[in-house]
Amino acid sequence: MQNFDHVERGWQAVDRTGGKIGTIEEIGANYFVVSKGLIFTKDIYIPVSRVTATDPGEGMVRIDVDKDQLDGMGWDQPPLGTGMAADTDTAYGTTDDSAYATSTASTSYAAPETAASYDTSRTANVDDSVRVSLHEEQLRAGTVKEQTGEVVVTKNVVEEQQTIDVPVTREQVEVKRFAVDRPADASDISDTDTIRVPVSAERVEVSKDARVVEEIEISKHAVTGTQRVSDTVRREEVNVEQDGDVTLADDSNLSSAKRRR
Repeated sequence: MQNFDHVERGWQAVDRTGGKIGTIEEIGANYFVVSKGLIFTKDIYIPVSRVTATDPGEGMVRIDVDKDQLDGMGWDQPPLGTGMAADTDTAYGTTDDSAYATSTASTSYAAPETAASYDTSRTANVDDSVRVSLHEEQLRAGTVKEQTGEVVVTKNVVEEQQTIDVPVTREQVEVKRFAVDRPADASDISDTDTIRVPVSAERVEVSKDARVVEEIEISKHAVTGTQRVSDTVRREEVNVEQDGDVTLADDSNLSSAKRRR
C-alpha cells in the first residue's frame, strides 16, 4: 500500500480528468474526508486505494473515478470501523475499498441509521456554486376567426293604397236666351224642331308601370378594436433564509429580480 502521510488537510481532490471535487477536510485511516460543494456542501469519504497520484507542489490528490460518478459510489457515509486504531487496516473492515457500494459491487454498504443524511439532489456535479432556476408563466393571447352573426337582406312586396289627382276635361252645354225683335216668315214656324248637341268628357284610365326607384349596395370590411383579457399566471420566487452565523455576500441580484416582476 502506498504511503500518504505527506497528504495534508486543505489539499484539493480532483477526478481522473482533473476536474475539481473538493477540499480535503480530514485524513483518516485509509480514507480522506472531502468537502464537496460550496453552497450545498457534502462530505464524501474517498478510500486511499482509489488515489492514483499526489502532487505536493500543487497540494492535490487524484482519484480514479469521474466526479459525476461519486454519488453512485456509496461514499457519503463513514466506513465501518472508523473508530478503531488508525494504524490498522480494519478501519475499512478490509484492506481494500470493498466496504463501499460501487456500481459493480455485489453488496452495498449499510450505513448506520443514526448517520447524518444528505440531500444529494442539490449537490450532484456541483463544485463551487449551484444555480437554481426560477420559472414563471406568461400570459399570451391570440385570435381565432369565427362567425358571430349574419346580416340577411330580403325583398318583400308591400301593398299600399295610393291616391292621385288627375285633371279631366268634359263638355258642358250652355244655353243662352236673347230677346230680339225682327221680322220672320210664317214658314219658319215648325211644330217640331229638335236640335241635338253632342256632349263629350274625358274618362280616367288607370295603368301601372314598374320602375327602379332605389338600389342597395351590400359590402363588409374589417374593423380592428381592443379587447382586454385577464387570467391567473404563476411564478416561482426564491426565499433565502440565514441560519446561524451566515453573511450573504450580495443579494442585489435577488432584490432586482423581485423588483423586476
